[in-house]
Amino acid sequence: MTMAKQALEDGVFLEETGVLIPWGITAADASVIGSPRVVQDGARNDILWGPESIFCGLKATVHATLYGNQRLNRLEIAPTWPHANYDLQAHYRFTRDRLIEALGEPDETSEDALASMPSYTWNANRSLRLRLWLFDRFGEQLKLGVGYLDKSRLR
Repeated sequence: MTMAKQALEDGVFLEETGVLIPWGITAADASVIGSPRVVQDGARNDILWGPESIFCGLKATVHATLYGNQRLNRLEIAPTWPHANYDLQAHYRFTRDRLIEALGEPDETSEDALASMPSYTWNANRSLRLRLWLFDRFGEQLKLGVGYLDKSRLR
């Protein structure tokens, strides 16, 4: 297991600011870690960090959505594209390759009939998963998410 993959068990590390976003924190705790942007709408808290380097240099915005006293068990990650002309396929391959450098080969690869590229999954342990895929809703979008399947670990 790579160092970056093992570190995922503790949370997502923001490399430029040297801050860890740990699993299991509340919105109140998350809102003061690393100076994020926080948007509150009733019980919903959207917390955004970045753009910031994560996973050994992958530049991305990290997003948490928490309701009330919910504990952090999932993060959505939006990798940035470092070139002037956007190319979804190239962005997807670039992100996949950076993740392979940081986390090693994916544990699972699966084809999706609706997407033009396969999805890739890395399992840091039995219940923590990072997944890269293309989502098609009015056009394909790159998606990267990391989180716990078993939320009881976070109580």
